[in-house]
Amino acid sequence: MAMITSSSSVPHHHHASLSRIHIHPLVSQFYLQEDFPFETTPARSSSNTSNLLSIIPSFAVNVSSLVNSFIFIIAFVLFFAVVIGMFLVAKSSSPSYVMKRSIQRNQKILLFLTCTMVFIQICGLMIRVLYNGFSLGYNLQHREVVFDEYFVVTQVFGMIENFLIEVQTVTIFIIMCFIQNVFLKTAYRAGTMKKRVFIILVYLSNISTFLFSFITLSIVIAIAATNLLVKLSVLVTDQIPLYATALLIYLILVSMQSILFVYFGIRVMRTIRQRSLNLKQETNRNAFINAIQKPFIKVLILTMSMCLSTFIQILSAIASVLSSSFSGDTITISYFLNSFGILLFAVCVVMLYNPLFAQDKFNMDMYAEQERDRQLVEKGLGSQMSSPRIRSIAYEKSMSVSALSLNSDSNVENTPRSSQQNGEGGSGREFDDAKSEVSNI
Repeated sequence: MAMITSSSSVPHHHHASLSRIHIHPLVSQFYLQEDFPFETTPARSSSNTSNLLSIIPSFAVNVSSLVNSFIFIIAFVLFFAVVIGMFLVAKSSSPSYVMKRSIQRNQKILLFLTCTMVFIQICGLMIRVLYNGFSLGYNLQHREVVFDEYFVVTQVFGMIENFLIEVQTVTIFIIMCFIQNVFLKTAYRAGTMKKRVFIILVYLSNISTFLFSFITLSIVIAIAATNLLVKLSVLVTDQIPLYATALLIYLILVSMQSILFVYFGIRVMRTIRQRSLNLKQETNRNAFINAIQKPFIKVLILTMSMCLSTFIQILSAIASVLSSSFSGDTITISYFLNSFGILLFAVCVVMLYNPLFAQDKFNMDMYAEQERDRQLVEKGLGSQMSSPRIRSIAYEKSMSVSALSLNSDSNVENTPRSSQQNGEGGSGREFDDAKSEVSNI
């Protein structure tokens, strides 16, 4: 660049051409003036510093965010350790190889998805620690707020943290879809819906989850990219429509799945209660309720708790939008709700591990088998089942064997079919009387 000792020695009409020599556009934007291209006035420098300083979070926000991040990082690491321990214990202590092999796939899928969600959250919190740590350097005046490499790196960390935290929405969609498929399969096995309805609902759940996840992922990428460009003063745009669209999609999917959970949960509970009331023997009825109804109640309660945690995520998103629109000092509330909602969601998913995939799932499979046997008995006897006494005795035979088996050690030898072969049915004499009465009709 040419050396200029005095601005008076250069004609005024040469100023414009000289101002374009080896000047970077960002430098030209922040520092050049019309009459004195190589000097910066205090007013221009103060205005530029003020604009950049408004992007940096305040000291209170940085400190509170750091405390919040460290607390939840410790909580998520402890959660990781508990989940790994549960999986190792369950894998080594299953009562039978057949049962272990039948639940191994769903166990792995559920735990893998949950651990993936927690791992992404930990990564997001660690990146947030770096972002708030760099921003805290500006608050403590260790660095001057200027547009340099340090400022750009700080905003890039903020963009990565923003992406990792918001992409958790897609992970939650996938986990809820998987659990809903298990839930619908349980409802179908309990005889509360036809096979055609079951297939339609499963396809509806899977397709809607895929579409909403793809749209949400696209919006999350757009939000993260535009957020970085806006902070670097490269782009001027309003991000609220993007946040509102993502929030609307999230609300629609969560509401749809919650309605399905409640509707089919009530139908299954009603069917199970009707089945238990048809049992004449109190011992068989109590065993049936303990083996089937109580575990399913746990599934229903935990599933609704999981839906509640997703609505906490919605509150977190709303708090984030309000903070971006009005006061950035309240962003820590959004941070807390987000991490707390993720932790609660993960805990509910892991607590669903037992009633869905361990002993109670095996009980539910046995109940489903007895339900099919009962339907076959009714279909085979046909018009002869019109007698209430015969129908009651046949049903008692089918369900009492199931109840006794479910109340036992529940290994492979305790299946209803093996019990029938060994002559251990509690009401075999009554069933023989029923068969003789049918033959006499």
